[in-house]
Amino acid sequence: MKKDIDLSNLKFEPKLPDNLTVYGDLDLRGTKITKLPSGLKVDGRLDLGNTQIKELPSGLKVGRNLDLRNTPIKELPSGLEVGGSLFLYNTPIKELPSDLKVGGSLFLRNTQIKELPSGLEVGESLFLRNTPIKELPSGLEVGESLDLGDTPITSLPSGLKVGGYLDLEDTPITSLPSGLKVGGSLFLMGTQIKELPDNLEVGGRLDLGNTPIKELPSDLKVGGSLGLTNTPIRELPSDLKVRVDLDLRNTPIKELPSGLKVGESLFLRNTPISEKYTREQLKKMLPNVIGKIYI
Repeated sequence: MKKDIDLSNLKFEPKLPDNLTVYGDLDLRGTKITKLPSGLKVDGRLDLGNTQIKELPSGLKVGRNLDLRNTPIKELPSGLEVGGSLFLYNTPIKELPSDLKVGGSLFLRNTQIKELPSGLEVGESLFLRNTPIKELPSGLEVGESLDLGDTPITSLPSGLKVGGYLDLEDTPITSLPSGLKVGGSLFLMGTQIKELPDNLEVGGRLDLGNTPIKELPSDLKVGGSLGLTNTPIRELPSDLKVRVDLDLRNTPIKELPSGLKVGESLFLRNTPISEKYTREQLKKMLPNVIGKIYI
């Protein structure tokens, strides 16, 4: 029974006894360890980053974070429970056990994960950037953020709920499910999104820069800024409300609705509007733009 065990960067392979209980952290990063003892229990953090670990004991439970980044591990055991975050960056892992439970965040960036188990539970954020994943299981709920940037994903499941931000930058996705709710920001830059679903709610910033989108739904709700730079957008909903900034630079938009409400700044550089009106004229035409107007 130990509180903290720090064996990091040992030059030889450490030997640990079976049924070892560590009441604090177990730090083995940078060692030559290839296997953990059976019956191991770690109440704190288990750090195996940059080791030669190839497998984990069945039923392993880690109270806080489990770090496996930059290791040759190819699979995880069934019954694995991680109270904190699970780091699998830069590993050859291809699939996850169906009963995996992660109380914190799950980091899968630069892995070969192609699909997620239907019963996956992630308490905080899920990071899948630069993986070959093409779809998500239906009913997936992510407590905080979901990062799918630079993946081949083409659609999202109905009923998806994301408490933090949702990043779909530079993916081939073309549509979003109806009723999508994103608690934080929604990043769609560089996608092929042509339209947004009805009842879309975004708690933070909505960035549609460099997309082919031409119009916005009338009931769109954006809690932060709205970015539409380099899009073919030509008109806005008559009663659009943007809590922070509205960025329309490099768009063909010619007129703005009189009922437009912008909590902070309005960016209109390189638009037909900026050539047609002065800043003073726009201020009079748009009394509900609270901040500066940049033309």
